[in-house]
Amino acid sequence: MSQTLRNIHSARQGNTTSVVSFPAMLEQLKGEIARALPKHLSAERMARIALTAFRMNPKLSEVDPRSVVAAVIQSPD
Repeated sequence: MSQTLRNIHSARQGNTTSVVSFPAMLEQLKGEIARALPKHLSAERMARIALTAFRMNPKLSEVDPRSVVAAVIQSPD
């Protein structure tokens, strides 16, 4: 697992009382997303694409937002 994905996983681990929404988590982790992307794709663009896909698929709201953010970060690979 890459360091970025470990950071995402550990960022919310141990704090189960507050749930961060997917859009908020995308905003918080834009720096991590930017580091994983190729130079021609900005973190803002990738966040918009991910948010659009998230809103078009209601089933994604049933999973842990960390899983969806991890998938967004892994997608350019």
